[in-house]
Amino acid sequence: MSMSPEQKEVNKIIKNTIKEMQEVNTYKPQFDATVKIYAETQQIYNRAYKDFIISGGKMMEEYTNNSGFTNIRKTATYLAIENLRSDLVNYRSILGLTPLGLKKINDEMKAKKKTSKLTQVMSKNG
Repeated sequence: MSMSPEQKEVNKIIKNTIKEMQEVNTYKPQFDATVKIYAETQQIYNRAYKDFIISGGKMMEEYTNNSGFTNIRKTATYLAIENLRSDLVNYRSILGLTPLGLKKINDEMKAKKKTSKLTQVMSKNG
């Protein structure tokens, strides 16, 4: 059974994400499920953004509420894109692919190493 273009894109994103993580030394196979969710979200974002641009890139629209007042609001497509962007940044941070996310992971690894050294010293002396 052949892969759909969407699945091919997801697989490419997974491969590139793992490569990026390896470059900053944050990749572990335990992160594969999160990487897959990130890749699927990125693929959905790519498709939504492309559709948004093709449809004219309209960010705002007029909306008449139940009281008859007309207001300006963000379009549903633009809101979805904003939410997907936020999700993508969060996933990238979790995976150590943002400066803050990488710092957090590195700090946690340093703390773990210090604890391990202390445990080794204690076990030798105890």
